[in-house]
Parts: sequence; C-alpha cells; structure tokens
Amino acid sequence: MDTTRLLIVFFSIAVWRSKGFYFNWAVWLVLVFFAWSCMRIFRPAKSAPPAPGVTECLFYWVYPSISALLIAVNPNFMYAGASLGLAILLFRMAPILLNVISSKIMPFCVLVFFISVLFLSPDPGIDVFRSNSLGVKFLLHGLDPYSQKYPDIYHGQFDYHPGFLYWPGALLLQTISKLICRDVRAVLVLAWWLAALFFPRSHPHFRALRKIWWFVPVIPYALEQGWLDPLLSLAAAMTLWAMRNKRWWLMALAIALASSIKQYGFIIGLFPLGALALERQWKTVPRVGLASLVVFLVVVGPFLIWDPHGFLIMTINEHLSAASRTDSLNFTSFWVRAFETPFPAWAQLAMILYGFALAIFHLVRNYAPGRLAVIAESWAMAFGFAMLFGKFAFCNYYWLLISFLILSLAFEQSREVEFAMPSERFKPKKQIIVTGHLKTR
Repeated sequence: MDTTRLLIVFFSIAVWRSKGFYFNWAVWLVLVFFAWSCMRIFRPAKSAPPAPGVTECLFYWVYPSISALLIAVNPNFMYAGASLGLAILLFRMAPILLNVISSKIMPFCVLVFFISVLFLSPDPGIDVFRSNSLGVKFLLHGLDPYSQKYPDIYHGQFDYHPGFLYWPGALLLQTISKLICRDVRAVLVLAWWLAALFFPRSHPHFRALRKIWWFVPVIPYALEQGWLDPLLSLAAAMTLWAMRNKRWWLMALAIALASSIKQYGFIIGLFPLGALALERQWKTVPRVGLASLVVFLVVVGPFLIWDPHGFLIMTINEHLSAASRTDSLNFTSFWVRAFETPFPAWAQLAMILYGFALAIFHLVRNYAPGRLAVIAESWAMAFGFAMLFGKFAFCNYYWLLISFLILSLAFEQSREVEFAMPSERFKPKKQIIVTGHLKTR
C-alpha cells in the first residue's frame, strides 16, 4: 500500500498548490496515476512486505501534521470577506491545534471547524453553489428546477450551461439542508465529516486516517465551493462498511444514494455488486441491486415525470454537449497546450473505457472475500482515467479520487488475511471427519 500513500500525498499537494487548475504537473499526475494502477493490479497487497515500513510510519504519524500546516499556510479561500482577518487567522491555526487534542473530542471540534467555513464564506461566487441554491429555491416555491432558466454568472466566459445539472437526490438533500441550516452546503459538510466515522476501528491507524481524511489540504476551499462530491464519498464509505458488516439494506441505500446524486455515481454500486458476484452470493446480489434500483426510481422518477424533456436536457444533454475545459488539470488540457489542437473525442472515449476495463480486470484478478480495498482501488481506477482523459478535472474531481484512495487504506485487511495465496480466494472449504468431529480445511 506504500504506492497508494505516496499517490495520496502527491495528488493532495498538487491540488492544494493549483486549486485543481492546470499547471505544469499535469502530465506527471497522469503518468504517476497510470504507474500506480499497474502496480495495484500486478503487485497487489499480498506481495507487500509483512512489516510496517518507513513510508507507512511517516504517512500515519507525520503527514497529518503536514496537511494541517498546508491549510495554515494557505486555506485557499476564494470568497471569504477581507474584513475577517482575525477570524481567518484563527481558522488557519485550527487544524494544527486539532491534530494534538484528545481523540474523544476531536470529531466534534472538526465538525465545528468545517461549519465555520460556511460562516467565513457565506456566498461563494461559483456556479455550482449559485445554481444549486437557485434550484432549491425553485423547488421550495413549487417550480420544477429542471424546467427553469438559470443566469450565467460567468457571462459567456466559458462554454457553460447554467442549471441544476445533477440528479434529484442532490436536490432533495440540499433542499433539506437549506430548510434546516439555511445553507445548501451544510449537508455536504456533514457528509464529509460523517464518512470518516465509518472507518473500521480494527485498523491500527484508524485515528490517523480520520485526520488525513478530515484535513485533506484543500478541505477549506473544497467545502467553500459547495461541490457535491462529499455525498459520493459518504456513499462509498457506507458501502464498504455495510459489506464488511453484512448490512445489506445499508449497502442498497448507499448505492441508491450515490446513483441519485451524480450521473457517474453508479460506479459506487457496480464494483461492490461485482465483488459479491465473485463471491457467488447469488441471492444477495439481486436483492441489493433491486432494492437500490427501487430507491433510485422513487427519488428520480417524480422529476422525470414532471418534465421529461427539461429533465433529460439539463441532466444529460448539457453534460454531453459541453466542451472540454482547457484549464482542467488533466491530460486533455496538456494535449491542447502541447499540440495546439483538441484531444480527439474518440481518444477520450477510448481512454475512459480503457480505465473502466482496467478497473474491472483489477477487481476480477485481485478481489477475495473481505478484501474491500480492491473495490476502492477499482473505483479510483475507473474514475481516475475518466477524469484525467475526460472533459473536466478540477479540485472536486481530485477530492473524490483522493477519498477513494484513503478508503482503500481504511478498509485494507489485517496482514495475516491479506497475504493469503490467490488460489485460496474462492476455493470452497473441504470437510473431513476426524475422530468423530467435523472439521474443515
């Protein structure tokens, strides 16, 4: 898992430095991610050294403090008021203090720290916050958010289609957030905070992993913007926890949550269901899948019926017709800048499908019952290639990718189990009779 830890550090620092906009590390991010994918597939955790290494110790004991220091140096706020000098100073110092307080009160203090972002920057001038807030307002006034016109806050600067561009699950959750907390971002803050509480306590470094999750260096900036990705990260954490504890109803709910939030949220359910199929749990797979589908249809169906044309235009067509952003931190932007011509659409599609196939191959090759880290790594591969070779790759995309990587560490198995031989993964146990007692081998 040393490669995963290094990738988390590299990506986190890169996004903290750039806020997810293009800079000259782009091609290195792509190459490093491709190398990580190959190593995870062909040199999985079973071949890792049996004893903790230097990288592991540095990651769990030193990196949380480095992350806190990066936030203190530059929280990357874009819209916080200039008159809040003292408040911003206190905010910047908070992560350093939170890293050394008692673990019993840390979760509550971290939640207060997150909530303070909403007060320091109550009205960020970004499309996702403005459009989503307006969509919630339309719904509260009895209007279909998918049939309304939204202002272009960028005034034609980008090939941008304003509107509520996400599935109704996000709309409903943000509406509840607005009613209770008067800010559509409150549910996102709660989701990111809550996801870390699903980390298994059996992990020897679960407290350190919580710190790493809560203090990703871009967290103030990311929470300020109002991106929806924390909801997907929460759904992913819930899914893995539910599989680990065989809470199939929660797994179905988590998959439905992810699928009803964003259009690519279905990958949260695809790989776990595939893993259950590899375990030959033929009764569980259709039950979980069908329950997830029913919940998804209950959430999405009413809005689709309300105005089918408006719904499909805003949630499907607007995404497909949008042009690639040349300020994205990915290979697509690198290609445009290096060769002064757009990266071909067929090449984009080919690389996205390649990444998806790679993730499936990883799951089939390396998954074993209980090896949940492989599922999180498959999420990262499928989403990572789509991001690095797709139209967009900004801070929130890297934020979600980093969350998958941290989840792969949080749900890795104990060393005794994880290094079992691949040939033993799905082999049924044989039963023998020895001196009148039934035993298995």
